[in-house]
Amino acid sequence: TGGQLIISIFSVFWLFTRVRPELAPTKKFSFQTSKRVFNVAVAFFVSQIATLLLFQSANIIIARYLGTEHVAQYQVTWMLFFYVTLPQQMIGANVWAAIGEASAKGDSVWVKKLFKRYLALSLAYSLPLIFFLIIYSKYIVLHWVGVVAVPSEILVYWMAVNCLISIIMSPILSILVGVGDFKVYSFFNFFGALLTILLAIFLVQRIGIVGVVVATVVCSPVSIIPALLK
Repeated sequence: TGGQLIISIFSVFWLFTRVRPELAPTKKFSFQTSKRVFNVAVAFFVSQIATLLLFQSANIIIARYLGTEHVAQYQVTWMLFFYVTLPQQMIGANVWAAIGEASAKGDSVWVKKLFKRYLALSLAYSLPLIFFLIIYSKYIVLHWVGVVAVPSEILVYWMAVNCLISIIMSPILSILVGVGDFKVYSFFNFFGALLTILLAIFLVQRIGIVGVVVATVVCSPVSIIPALLK
């Protein structure tokens, strides 16, 4: 929108003239720096494609193999648990930047402390919300959308597991991105998304909607393999 554009322009002006003028673009051009920036941009692009495939494919798979009438049940339940991860989504980029700066300075002790605090705070706020949704999500959906979208208990349980895994993985991914392993992460993230889609197609035909969530739970840890190898 126009308001967002104005804010973005003002933010750029404020950053380059007031806060960090040393970061302002100059007439000097470095192929080496440009190549490094381009490689990071490609890695981000691949990661975003993987995320898009993962999130958009679920509804398509359910509609294709079970019928469009089952999409609402999955999507509404998924959105409820997505709200639990929203605080992490909002601060994720800031954590990446902080870890990146500390890593560049060689302050690994601070990075470890931040990781532990980030994980502890994430679990502290999310676990009560997850348990609340396990108990009351069916009632919330019933009054919010209607009986047509009320999830089964098994779907709620697997959504809760998926949400908890996402909460735990977020600090790990922040470390991977912050310390400069984003290219490796983007590859495993894309590979994990493809595995999730293939497994979801297989499971949804055998155990229904919950098969999509089971596939996500099983394949999500693939993206953090670089961290597990270190």
